[in-house]
Amino acid sequence: MEKIQPSMPKTIQINFWSYFISMAVTFVGFYGFTYIVTWLMINETKTPQLLGNVMAITMVPAIVLNLVAQRLLTKINARLMMMITDLLTGLLLVGVYFLMAVPRWQITVLIVASVLNKTIGVFYKLSNKTILPALFPVAKIQQVNGTQTQVRQVAIVSSSMIISTLLLWIQPRLVILLIGGGFLVSVFFDAQLTLLVPNPRQPRGEEPHDWRQVLKQTGMGPYLGYAVLGSLVDASLAVLIPWLAVTLFHQSIALSILMTAEAAGIICGPLWLKRFSTVKLRTLCLLTLLGLVFFVPNFWVLTVGMVAVGSLRGAFNVLFFSKVQTDTAPQNLGWIMAIVLTVTDTATVVGTLVVPRLTQFWHQWTISMVGLGLLILLGTRSLLARINH
Repeated sequence: MEKIQPSMPKTIQINFWSYFISMAVTFVGFYGFTYIVTWLMINETKTPQLLGNVMAITMVPAIVLNLVAQRLLTKINARLMMMITDLLTGLLLVGVYFLMAVPRWQITVLIVASVLNKTIGVFYKLSNKTILPALFPVAKIQQVNGTQTQVRQVAIVSSSMIISTLLLWIQPRLVILLIGGGFLVSVFFDAQLTLLVPNPRQPRGEEPHDWRQVLKQTGMGPYLGYAVLGSLVDASLAVLIPWLAVTLFHQSIALSILMTAEAAGIICGPLWLKRFSTVKLRTLCLLTLLGLVFFVPNFWVLTVGMVAVGSLRGAFNVLFFSKVQTDTAPQNLGWIMAIVLTVTDTATVVGTLVVPRLTQFWHQWTISMVGLGLLILLGTRSLLARINH
């Protein structure tokens, strides 16, 4: 993880460490809870359908609530919203610990908690994405996004390892209680953040520019389509990799290794992005879909593929969100980010609903066929764009 240079003002350094410690604790908790839910769902049914349905249900609130969260951000600052969401998530998981004491309630409680967790997470994610220009200089935004991507993946890897180890010794409900405590700890670090730029507010009576016009002016319009394809890739892997780990490889360690491989790739993405700084978002999207085509149902091939695709997705997200954060006017940032997250979250819901059902036709080759289908979709989109021009 990169460090802010010593010459940077002390406030920036405090923001840097407070932000990333808080985010690391939050991400470990979020992905640790997701790991428990994923593993219990797959073990319960041995099929990806229930997991896909639960993931889709948890994402549905995000489609509507991204815009609600943006409205709320005009009334309170992003730091306060981060504090509130971490506090609510911590209290939610503490409540789950007590409710899971009744065995027959466990799956139902996990499903409801997943929906509520994701609902609260919508507000955290938007505030987390929009707060960066208020915490760091514009020149540091891409660096911070790169570090954020790396911290997120380290959190994913460490959470799966930590949770897998803890589940060998203690019950899942007690692990969930510990995760809830972690969210409560992160509230303290949220409170240490200092906003360098006041929360931008729209002047009374002035409406934001048309979102399509803003996306066109910033050059984000065409790239939003690539982000949608990336969300479909992420949704496909999130559902199908756990399913393959359980049904094809029959070992719990396989899922941890595959998740670690993807995380390792994503961590490397921001590093090689510095060397190839002129790479385009379309190129990253094209290479991602090509890589997915070669996901044959073999453990070692999938492991290498997860590293490669993870690296491409990590680089894409850093480049994409940095462009949104730096090219959008401050008063429109929350609004445009809400639109972007709404569109990509909708794509994720579609992916988690449709992809599991494709396994009935393509079975263990579903990932490759999804990659091929998305590649054809990208080619068709590019062809139509050229015809229109």
